[in-house]
Amino acid sequence: MARTKSTTATGEKKTTTRAKKTAVPSNGHTNGNGIELVNIEERIRVRAYELYETRGRQHGAHENDWYAAEAELRSHTA
Repeated sequence: MARTKSTTATGEKKTTTRAKKTAVPSNGHTNGNGIELVNIEERIRVRAYELYETRGRQHGAHENDWYAAEAELRSHTA
């Protein structure tokens, strides 16, 4: 809790207590210790794009890239 002291227009001093703002993870999930759990879908998306770039950015195999990335990442988290 953060406390702030201020003076009102009439000269009265007042202390306000409010909760400290914390960063909210982009996906809203934490592991209970405040550490964000990385969204698996975002990791798959990034890895699929890496595979696309590795293939020379040729279109037409986006589903294969997605499934390969998903299989790769899920095998590492299992």
